[in-house]
Amino acid sequence: MNDRLIHVGDLVGTHGLKGALVVYSYTEPGAAIANYHCLRVGNNPEQVTPINITRCWQHGKRVLILLDGISDVETATSFVGKKLYISYQDITAEPDEYIWDDLIGCAVCTDEEVELGLVIELQSFGAQDILVVEAAKVESPGEWLIPFIEDVVLDVNIDKKKITIHLLEGMDACFTPKF
Repeated sequence: MNDRLIHVGDLVGTHGLKGALVVYSYTEPGAAIANYHCLRVGNNPEQVTPINITRCWQHGKRVLILLDGISDVETATSFVGKKLYISYQDITAEPDEYIWDDLIGCAVCTDEEVELGLVIELQSFGAQDILVVEAAKVESPGEWLIPFIEDVVLDVNIDKKKITIHLLEGMDACFTPKF
C-alpha cells in the first residue's frame, strides 16, 4: 500500500460479548474516529488490513467500536493490541488547523532567528496543545515544551517544515535540560 497512513488509535480491550472493542483514540474528540468509515488495522503501517466501522460510540470516558465481521468477544480479543490507521488523504483540516503528523520534524525558530530544535512530539493537556521540541544545541541537550497558542506560534509553514515562535517573558522555564 503506497498510501501514507496516520496512526489514529489503538485497540486496547474488549467490551461485552458481541465483539465491541475499546479504542484509545488520538482524534479530538475521541469519538471523531468514527468519521473515518474505513480503518486500516495492523501492528504497523506496512502490514494493515482495511476494515469498515459498523458502529462507534462514547461509553463513559471510553470510545467503543464495532468493526465489520467481528461479532463475538473471541474474535474481538484477537484484535486487542493492534493499531488503527487512516489514509492521510481522508483527513480534512480547516485553514487554521494542523495535522499533528505534519508538525513532527518541523524546525522551531524564534522570531529573532534562533533555532530551538525539532518537534519530536505533540501533547494535549486540555487547555492547550504542547509542541515537544528537542533542543538543537549539543552543548545544552534537552527539550522545550512550547504552548501551541496564538501569542507564541507566529507562523507554521508545513512546506518548509518550519514553525516560527515568539518566546514570551518567562518561557525559558519551558526548557528542561537533559544530562
